[in-house]
Amino acid sequence: MRLAAAGFILIIAATEVCATEPLMDCNDQVVKYDDSHFVPLESRFSVKPLLQRPDRVLRESDPEFTPESPHRTRAFNRVVIADTMKPGPYSNTIDVFSTKGDAVSWRIEIVGLRDNARLKWINEDLLFIQTWWGRIVSTDMLFEVSTGRFVYAKQANYGLLVQPCEEHNPSVKGTGLRPAHYVER
Repeated sequence: MRLAAAGFILIIAATEVCATEPLMDCNDQVVKYDDSHFVPLESRFSVKPLLQRPDRVLRESDPEFTPESPHRTRAFNRVVIADTMKPGPYSNTIDVFSTKGDAVSWRIEIVGLRDNARLKWINEDLLFIQTWWGRIVSTDMLFEVSTGRFVYAKQANYGLLVQPCEEHNPSVKGTGLRPAHYVER
């Protein structure tokens, strides 16, 4: 009985301590970028040269993806995509290759994804790849096609964006809403 009473008192004390902790200012909510350390990239990615570059660019059914680079000298084919109708984690396999000039081709395999990797060309040599490992942590990378290596990799932590915050506008205080600018008519 004493143990139960002590546990109850401890829970009440912990609740009071948590309740008195001040909320973060909503203007301080940011995405934190740092070197990838929560998700070990070496165990999630592999980059291998292809013996022969693909002879064609596969058609994309998803309009979010543009397989050709801006001047159509490089392209990617999403060879294996996640079947998100089944439980994850998922994997993706992406072939990145030149379509003109010297033959350059790479196969990028990614495992442990929450969803399909997002891909977007920055220029003729850099492909932006964003991979989500959960709902809050992703990794943003730049893949350099000419060398077959990642020249940039940072982990993005969106955790602060989902924390409760305090808005300093009294008209919306406590509502969780951000103030809309009032336009007088």
